[in-house]
Amino acid sequence: MPPSRLISNMKYGGSGYASINPSTGEKNQAQLSEDVVFEVDWPIEERIYVLTNNDIVLKTLAWHRELIDHGRLGTAMKFY
Repeated sequence: MPPSRLISNMKYGGSGYASINPSTGEKNQAQLSEDVVFEVDWPIEERIYVLTNNDIVLKTLAWHRELIDHGRLGTAMKFY
């Protein structure tokens, strides 16, 4: 994730997965969410996800592992 130019301890990006079928060589890639990560004080960070179904989810992580799942906060607007 690249760092924000405005806030030094904030990063943004996306998360998902990529796979390759070994027999056919077919590649598949899916994006699961857009993310914003705010490092409060290492190792604690707050991570906001906007999922592909437009749900907004907040999680608190420690050492990049989930510590608290705050659950769904709401729904993001769709931009066309």
